Amino acid sequence: PENRTRSLSLIRMAINTGWSIGPAVGGFLAAYAGYNWLFWVDGLTCMGAALLFRWRMREAPEASRPAAVSEAAAPAKGSPYRDRPFLLFLAVTALVAIAFFQLFATLPVFYKQEYLLNEDQIGWLMAFNGILIVILEMPMVYLAERRFSKLAVISAGAFFIGLSYVAFNFWPGWLGVLVLGMALLTIGEILDLPFTNAVALERSDRGSRGQYMALYTISFSAAHILAPVLGMQIAAQWGFATLWYLLGGICLLGILGYHWLAPRLEADHQAG
Repeated sequence: PENRTRSLSLIRMAINTGWSIGPAVGGFLAAYAGYNWLFWVDGLTCMGAALLFRWRMREAPEASRPAAVSEAAAPAKGSPYRDRPFLLFLAVTALVAIAFFQLFATLPVFYKQEYLLNEDQIGWLMAFNGILIVILEMPMVYLAERRFSKLAVISAGAFFIGLSYVAFNFWPGWLGVLVLGMALLTIGEILDLPFTNAVALERSDRGSRGQYMALYTISFSAAHILAPVLGMQIAAQWGFATLWYLLGGICLLGILGYHWLAPRLEADHQAG
């Protein structure tokens, strides 16, 4: 259990190694070879990954499996649908995730419309996010989980996510704010995502883990669906500056929500 957050961070680091390379390669292909080549390369790499997984991740022989722990025979903790503090935690997490997921929808449009970046430049800027995660996530997670509670770290992550958007309104027109904003957003992501995932894992036991993690995934999927719709509609109606302030306000609400939930989640954890 003490290694869960770092284990999740390792998985994220592997994903973000690809993320740091993918946007740069995709932007280069779109700008200089056309979108047809981009789709061919994307499809072929996905097929190659599937074959690699099939080859390397075959079911381990019975002798190499670890012995089952006693927790496996224990009754499930209970339905997550009756875990009110956890449901409220998911609602707050989804709210902050709506702000975070503007990274994949609204931000590239903002870069192109307001700063006239081309696909190649946008690809490199997006790759900067993955590069920072590969370099910084493991040491930051290691230090944070040793010194602070998970909810405190998650709140700090929400703060940096909100600040990354509001910064655009502080220095409009300055190209450097794009790099600064991406750096702040990445720090927020590093502090938020692994620790929210770890909280969901810790609320469950072996018998209920699938249900808890399914709800956690659903909350992020809902945020992923709503984020581009809300972000682009607000930007179209009232402009990007209004959107950035609203996202900052959403993250502030998230921080207040985490602060209110912290003693309730901790009390339930100790009682369990």
